[in-house]
Amino acid sequence: MRFYDRSGEMETLRRAVRHKGSAMVVISGRRRIGKSRLVDEFMNENDGYRAFAVPKEEKLVAGDFADALSEGGGYRPVFNTVRDAFEYFLARAEKRIMYVDEFPNLLEVNPSIPFELQKLWERYSASTDKVLIFSGSYVGMMDRIFTRRKPRSLAGTAKWKDRDGDNRPCARDP
Repeated sequence: MRFYDRSGEMETLRRAVRHKGSAMVVISGRRRIGKSRLVDEFMNENDGYRAFAVPKEEKLVAGDFADALSEGGGYRPVFNTVRDAFEYFLARAEKRIMYVDEFPNLLEVNPSIPFELQKLWERYSASTDKVLIFSGSYVGMMDRIFTRRKPRSLAGTAKWKDRDGDNRPCARDP
């Protein structure tokens, strides 16, 4: 598949990484329009962690995040909660970028995750240069999590949302 027509969205991701401080990028849109492909293309240019949120018992999801956050040399952190995984990334992980695909699925794992993440972001965002990228297909839920909740400190520093009526995919067979 050839990747095309997402230069503006790629530039938003690149700008987040060029930024000296921490950044949070939120990507939402209907299924099958290329959100994951967009970030995959970006991650091919940038070293980072990738996690896919699957609704299951939190300890199992925390294990998935531990796998995603494993460093070279065989070290694999151990987490009991998703909160622990996010804190490890923000405070101690070597790589600067973490991408979580289908973030809204984490609410099925533990509804307090957005609040826990908000507290962690408030604690670490001023003292770290980490970049968090979240994507999700449940547009309304992504909006509620990242733009309508109060306090608004979990709002992303950059957002890309599929525009109404714009269902253009970012990848197409040649």
